Amino acid sequence: MLQPTSMELMGKKPFIKALFWVLFILSSVFSNAQKDSGLLNPDDHLKRNPVTESLIQRYDHSLNRISLAQRWFPQINGKDFVLSIKERSFNLKDADLINRSFTTSYSPNTVDLHATEMATLAAGSGNSGMSGLGVATKSILTPASFQNLMPEPLNYYTSNRISVQNHSYGTGIENEYAEDAEAYDLSTWQHPVLLHVFSAGNQGSSTAINGRYAGIAGFSNLTGSFKMSKNSISVGATDSFLQIETLSSRGPAHDGRLKPELVAFGVDGSSGAAALVSGSALLLQDMLFRQTGSIPPASLIKSLLITGAKSHGSEGPDYVYGYGHLDIFNSLKVTDQLQYLHDSISNGNQKSFSLTLPENTALLKVTLCWSDTSGRTGTNKALINDLDLSVTDPNTTIYLPWTLSAFPHADSLKKTALRLRDTLNNTEQVTIKNPISGTYNVRINASMLTTAKQSWSISWDIIKADTFYFTNPVSNVPTESGEHGIIRWNHSFPEGTTGTLEYRFIENNNWITVSNSIDISKYFHTITLPDEISLMQY
Repeated sequence: MLQPTSMELMGKKPFIKALFWVLFILSSVFSNAQKDSGLLNPDDHLKRNPVTESLIQRYDHSLNRISLAQRWFPQINGKDFVLSIKERSFNLKDADLINRSFTTSYSPNTVDLHATEMATLAAGSGNSGMSGLGVATKSILTPASFQNLMPEPLNYYTSNRISVQNHSYGTGIENEYAEDAEAYDLSTWQHPVLLHVFSAGNQGSSTAINGRYAGIAGFSNLTGSFKMSKNSISVGATDSFLQIETLSSRGPAHDGRLKPELVAFGVDGSSGAAALVSGSALLLQDMLFRQTGSIPPASLIKSLLITGAKSHGSEGPDYVYGYGHLDIFNSLKVTDQLQYLHDSISNGNQKSFSLTLPENTALLKVTLCWSDTSGRTGTNKALINDLDLSVTDPNTTIYLPWTLSAFPHADSLKKTALRLRDTLNNTEQVTIKNPISGTYNVRINASMLTTAKQSWSISWDIIKADTFYFTNPVSNVPTESGEHGIIRWNHSFPEGTTGTLEYRFIENNNWITVSNSIDISKYFHTITLPDEISLMQY
């Protein structure tokens, strides 16, 4: 199994130095962009006009560790997996997409820059340069029109082998489980390998005027009732420094469910963030297919994306960041180490398995996901089949999943998650910081099923304490000289740990100190890159 270069660092003030060689060259990493017209909030729900949700001006694959994933898993590239881009048509002759696409009777005739950018972010080959390099560089693409806000017929997905559909558009703020939400849930229920990925929206500072959360500023402002679907993933947007973008729409869903599930880089809108998650889903499908010989269920992809995500702030999810930042490298690492299961359960039954944690473990993370049967249009609670996750440690302490308050008041929605039984969501997660060593029992209980059986997927990550490795720059990836650069790393040291950051040109042994008091819990440090062509070591 592939592992990043890493070192175990002991003591309060570790000395940070790892062998990541970077060639600094003057190169442009900017993509062309065009302003969109913003979101509409039509009064007539039946005459909704979908509008794209970003203009792409900046490019940063380091935050979500896309470049690192491509460096350490070069054979995992989404080859032959099919992504549908639902909006207007992307440019099939674009240099980064050419010869990897096809059209169908559901493809729109109008070619759009935004659609081309979404396709490029998710799956660009990089023929035009670094800004044209997407996530799943060998996948196949097909456009579908968003003038029909319902999913395409089942045969569209099955006959064209479509396993992910990206939706980087929105309407107005719509807090209801409408017929489109029901249809998207049914779409995945009927075709279990199909994952729908939605942008959360660009109305983060707006206030809902309808629904349970009407009048609560800055909450429950996802743009479209189709985003109330439970088997999909909604994605919010952050900048390069882990901060949520003001425009990024927040949860909860109409019934208090957690939305968005993830956030990703998207300083120009949540559209690009969704495209990065769509491309990442294709990579996971690729790796799992190589392992098992079959296309994995969407619930397993969703579980692996959430398990691999980097949490933000306090333990547990929230209605702004969801379960955290997309980290496709970590999700692939969990998959590579076979830390997942997929099974089914019947009503009233229980499934369990054991995990053995070694000494010096910093974190255990376990995520359960299932694709639920669709609810009924207009329902006040979307969940139909309810499963329950719990983890029992060697001392028989039982840990329940993180659960957020759904009470319709700003103070309640801002509260940190508590360990409680979850009766709303079809995703549940248990995390345990600094767990004791020994055998843990993971239990899935079928509390209430309306169908004969319910399939489920689970994944877990066991993070060793006191580890450190750089994640950006990535070895042999050109970086622009004379500009501000971001040095990124991952670690499992206690909060407040500091370190010394140095670099040297390989022509000599003189180490240059950037800072001797780096707070490594920030996970990044910005520096001005030397204005010359050279190989450097950090």
